[in-house]
Amino acid sequence: MYKLMVVDDEVIIATQLQEVLQAEGYDVIGMATSGEDAAAMAVERRPDLILMDIKMTGAMDGIATAEIVQTQLDIPVVFISAYADEDILKRAKHLEPFGYVVKPVEKKQLKATVEIAIHKKAVERRLRESEEKYCNLVELSPDPVVIIQESRYQLVNGAFEKLLGYTHADLEAGLGLFELVAEKDRQAFERLDQSLLAGGPTPRMMDVELVAKDGHSVPCEISTVMIQYHRRPAMLAIMRDITERQLAAVALQQAHDELERRVQERTAQLQIKTKNLEEMNTALNVLLKKREKDKIQLEEKVLLNVKELILPFLDKLKNSGLNATQQTYRQIVAANIDDIVSPFVRTLSTTFLNLTPSEIQIANMVKQGLTTKEMAQVLNLSARTIESHRDNIRRKLGIKNKKANLRSHLLSLQ
Repeated sequence: MYKLMVVDDEVIIATQLQEVLQAEGYDVIGMATSGEDAAAMAVERRPDLILMDIKMTGAMDGIATAEIVQTQLDIPVVFISAYADEDILKRAKHLEPFGYVVKPVEKKQLKATVEIAIHKKAVERRLRESEEKYCNLVELSPDPVVIIQESRYQLVNGAFEKLLGYTHADLEAGLGLFELVAEKDRQAFERLDQSLLAGGPTPRMMDVELVAKDGHSVPCEISTVMIQYHRRPAMLAIMRDITERQLAAVALQQAHDELERRVQERTAQLQIKTKNLEEMNTALNVLLKKREKDKIQLEEKVLLNVKELILPFLDKLKNSGLNATQQTYRQIVAANIDDIVSPFVRTLSTTFLNLTPSEIQIANMVKQGLTTKEMAQVLNLSARTIESHRDNIRRKLGIKNKKANLRSHLLSLQ
């Protein structure tokens, strides 16, 4: 049950009001006939609502009394008066009363006015509690937090003062919204303020360069949200110093650029080395081909010399009437010669020394697995010439017009 007080210098009217209010279920805890008595009673009994007559005898009229109980005791007041002239209304309006009832009072009007006043006061108290929570959260935040309203910083916390050096005294002196913003970012902040005043959307996050009280710049990341502050739209802004982040970004970019430079430098070095290696590889391939060609020529020369300068005389010795011992020595010499020349023909039997030097050379390459094309390149001959030599070799080995593989046959004769 809500507790009410009635203040009116006319006792009959005060009593009638008490009866009407009690009939509606309210507890009328006191009646006063002067401003002085009403103020003292309000301090003692703490009612939820006071119905106050504006025009009363004594040093304090209803408006003066209402100012005391509303500002000092936080008790809502509904004015009751038979007067509705402009001057009285101006004075009453200045106090922002919770209602105004004109005499003679109607029951329905009185009931509605009281209910609305009590509800309004409850909403106001909840709003005040919410704002107090806001203020506490703002003050406890480790990040700078401000509340901006009507292009002014209405509230800042200790972290804001520590970051930028501005104090509550600076706020009370009328610290403007744009005084903290660097010239290059003021246009963006102007758009933010205009959107705020128009009730439009505001960016959730933006990077802004702020200016501290001592003049140095502080890059900040600002997060914003719309709130109600003292029953009017406002913007809650949370600021975060991003100086270290920007320095880290610069250092990271420098490291990236340095790494990129080193990669390009190393790539250029590797390209030079690759080119040098390719040139060396080309030269080595030329040398290897030359060596292979020289080797084949040497093999050819050795085999040719053996065939022309040694083997004919061994054959003559064989048919020259040698005794058994001499024949044995001749055979040993032939075998030793065969062993000597065998590395040059990859252990080809002396049976094939009837081949021409070119055929011996090609037979050796066939055993090594070289193709006709590869042999033509090594010997600087045409592929047709190589094929002709291969046919002669097959004919001399007795496998012409047979399905035998030339390389396999040569390998089987080792």
